[in-house]
Amino acid sequence: MELFQRLAEGHAAGITVVTPNPRLSRALISEFDSFQAAKGLTAWEAPDILPFGAFVERLWEDALYSELGDKLPLLLTPAQERLLWQQVIASSREGKDLLFTETAAVHCGDAWRLLHQWRVGEGRGNEDHSAFSEWVKQYEKQTLGDIDSARLPDLVAGLLDKLKKPRRLLAYAFDILPPQTREFFNACRRHGIEVTEVKPETTKTSSIRTSFPSGKEELECAAKWARARLEEGRARIGVVVPQLAQRRKEVVRVFSRVMQPGYSLPGAENAPLPFNVSLGEPLSNYPLVDAALGLLELSFHSVEFARASKLLRSPFLAGAESEMARRATLDARLRRNLGATVALSK
Repeated sequence: MELFQRLAEGHAAGITVVTPNPRLSRALISEFDSFQAAKGLTAWEAPDILPFGAFVERLWEDALYSELGDKLPLLLTPAQERLLWQQVIASSREGKDLLFTETAAVHCGDAWRLLHQWRVGEGRGNEDHSAFSEWVKQYEKQTLGDIDSARLPDLVAGLLDKLKKPRRLLAYAFDILPPQTREFFNACRRHGIEVTEVKPETTKTSSIRTSFPSGKEELECAAKWARARLEEGRARIGVVVPQLAQRRKEVVRVFSRVMQPGYSLPGAENAPLPFNVSLGEPLSNYPLVDAALGLLELSFHSVEFARASKLLRSPFLAGAESEMARRATLDARLRRNLGATVALSK
């Protein structure tokens, strides 16, 4: 592969590869390692392959620790961005009618990034559009003197003449370039960086379209299809599942049953499953972490009664076993006397 041959020259070649997403960066690094190992090498320079967002952030960090540092705005973390959106929404007139401001904050952050990526201008819309426009104005006021990931490429593009830059920048597998990304690459070209768009090697294939009565049957068939390909000795098999975050447990259950029957039977060998789900499970799904996060949340905010009840009966709190009956009695009493939300002050 020509790309790997160029990367094999090492950092002296001055090549940086940027990809649209982190998963593709990891896959490309893994393929490069296999390419080098196949040549009989035991050690080699790690290639400079990273997602576009991480590349822009690295340039910002270089500027931050240079003589420009005292003039640069601080970069908000994703958690800080989400909290600011949540505060803006909760304090607004429209936000008072929302049950879940956390979810609205996530959607606002996504919309904010799309606005900048695709250079979406102001326009007229429905009530949702009007509410979002007001939230954007308040968010911009809250972030004066700071910068977020959505606006960072525009900031860094104006600093390129003062930064240390790679000689060659390979934009790998960008099927669609949003205007903001294209403008950033053009700015790189103006400042002497050789920017090349590289497409993955294409292979001849065929496609078949079919339908199923339900999503469950479709998932079962996909698992059987994947197993058949695995038995044929295929090296790489991929299944794309819409809404994977919501269906992750179902996907793992179905693929485990089809790919490794009997995996959950008593006495079954605890062997690794022959598939990988690209979407990791959130830390908050682990009971111990969920209990710790719940305690922190209850310490500073009101929480839903169901959340407080779960904490009261949590096995991770000291004395959970010896006080089980008394905590259950207290929980029943609180259920009768308290409202839908609970705070420590109550």
